[in-house]
Amino acid sequence: MPSTPPDTGPTPSDGVRRLDVGFRTRLFVVSVALMVVFVLATGVWLETSLRPLLEAQAITELEGSATLARAAVSEHVDAPSDVLTDQLRGLSEAADLRLTLIDPSGTVKADSSVTVVELGSLAWHGDRPEVKATLAGQPVGVSRRYSDTLDEERVYVAVPIAWNEAGTGSLRVSRTTARADAPIFAIYRLLLVALVGGCCVALMMTWLAATSMDRDLGVLLRHTTLLASGETVAPLRLQSSVALAGIAGSVDQMAHETQRVLRALADERKRSAAVLGVVREGLFSIDREDRLTLVNPACAQSLGLTNADLGRRVHRAVDCPPLIDLIDRARTKGEQTGDIERPGSDGSEGPTILQARVLPGGQGGFVVSLSDI
Repeated sequence: MPSTPPDTGPTPSDGVRRLDVGFRTRLFVVSVALMVVFVLATGVWLETSLRPLLEAQAITELEGSATLARAAVSEHVDAPSDVLTDQLRGLSEAADLRLTLIDPSGTVKADSSVTVVELGSLAWHGDRPEVKATLAGQPVGVSRRYSDTLDEERVYVAVPIAWNEAGTGSLRVSRTTARADAPIFAIYRLLLVALVGGCCVALMMTWLAATSMDRDLGVLLRHTTLLASGETVAPLRLQSSVALAGIAGSVDQMAHETQRVLRALADERKRSAAVLGVVREGLFSIDREDRLTLVNPACAQSLGLTNADLGRRVHRAVDCPPLIDLIDRARTKGEQTGDIERPGSDGSEGPTILQARVLPGGQGGFVVSLSDI
């Protein structure tokens, strides 16, 4: 039963194209990702740490304004509403605030943003959180909510104010949240400009660094290509990157060592060829795949071989069945010796008897010697 070939996944023939992302692109993506993480972390820090701090500072300022306004009107709480309204309006215009005076029953006595005629239309304020806090005896009441009267979001701070024998009323100070949030938004804008500028500078520096490194990598690639082709080139000097300079130095050292070894091997091969050329015995060698790797002149004359036969399988290049049999037996039994008969060199002489000796060589190959007996 035929076996099923293993599934090796998608191949280019399946229509799946591998996404090739370069070094510069990866560097840009990592830089942008780091900037985005930094921006998000800064935003979280602003909302969790800076915003509460600035809001507390704004409430403290409103509390101070309420205390000063209380000192100004505390002796006039029994005055008519129009007098109190004019006084609160003068104070509010100086501080850009809304001031509201509320009696112990929760009724609005005067308001800097409402005329005396409109006071009667105002809702009862005894249920307002900041007013309830002061009427309950707390030193200050704070609330943030939407104002139906002014149609906007506001921050309210109320402080208790003595109201003759009737008890304690409330003096409330309020400011629009846009005014209270202005410092926070200003810091947001400043940080946004700083972050955008920092991102631009960082991306520009990343692009310059990537371009410089890409250029050095191109020089290193051309240098190694020339070395791989066997050309002699001058040592490479890269100044922009210590790591690439180290790699270039290692490549140069390895290339010089490889060239030295190749020169030594070439010299050794020349000496071996010279020695084999004067040996009267025929010698040839084959590798583990039975391909001819070396033939000396004496062997070439005895077996009718040429340099063109190098690399061919021995049973195709050598027309001598007894010699092929000796080589086959040597693969299973080790060293073999036998006599083979070859025709005379000029055709007029009788056959020549040669003693063949097959010796195991390195890496699964064999060395065959032929001696004329």
